[in-house]
Amino acid sequence: MITDPAGLATRYHYGAPGSGLEGLLTALDHPSHREEFKYDQRNRITQRSQVLDETTRLTHTSGYDAVGNLIAQTDPLNRGSLQIFDARRRLTENIDPLAGRTRYTYDARDNLTTVTDPTGSTTRYAYDLANRR
Repeated sequence: MITDPAGLATRYHYGAPGSGLEGLLTALDHPSHREEFKYDQRNRITQRSQVLDETTRLTHTSGYDAVGNLIAQTDPLNRGSLQIFDARRRLTENIDPLAGRTRYTYDARDNLTTVTDPTGSTTRYAYDLANRR
């Protein structure tokens, strides 16, 4: 456990293999609540919870693809969003059930060239020969 000068404590420990809590776990103790973080074997956050009291826990989850892109998230109300990446690991779509779908395109130099928002409005970007927007 590490306690900072303000008295906030951070605890670190590892879950036992096969326990469903494998990987690094951390907890931050605040005066009003506790924050807990769960990580996968690649040290990426997979779960973040605010524990307000014995019965109230607000949990966010994150999921990753095989190359490490953050592709899925859920909020405490279990509303999810998806991120889609191309073979070059560039974000091509963000799908949010509340906000809608946003699409992204790129040029051959991996520069962002268009962003199309959920209303269909497109913002275009151009670059000079020095690769400046």
